[in-house]
Amino acid sequence: MQWVLILLIAAAIIMVVVSLVRGLLYFSRASDALTNPEGVHEMHLKSNQMMFARDKYQAIAIVLLIGIGELAGSA
Repeated sequence: MQWVLILLIAAAIIMVVVSLVRGLLYFSRASDALTNPEGVHEMHLKSNQMMFARDKYQAIAIVLLIGIGELAGSA
């Protein structure tokens, strides 16, 4: 059971890093797209979506870490 939780934690951490990098890319594209106001708005929305996705994956990782801590404490 612990190995399953460890793999799920690793997957959640990978998703945190992926969403962080994607959010930073959208943020940098927003600063490049200053000539087109529509593009800036769209890139800011994508950047915000990636920020919320990163928060979601971080929360999942924390819950899984608490679960593995409970398993280790009961053993």
